[in-house]
Amino acid sequence: MVGQRIAFVPGGVSGFGRAYFEVPNLPAADHYRVSVWDYTWHQADGDRR
Repeated sequence: MVGQRIAFVPGGVSGFGRAYFEVPNLPAADHYRVSVWDYTWHQADGDRR
């Protein structure tokens, strides 16, 4: 069986960063796959040249 759940990471994740998160009430499985569906580029003022 294949299922799908969309969840957001609270607070986001900085560039090249990592975040631990939980998605409640997932069915039991031996493994899960996570995909990033959306992202937004942010540039700090100090990085502009």
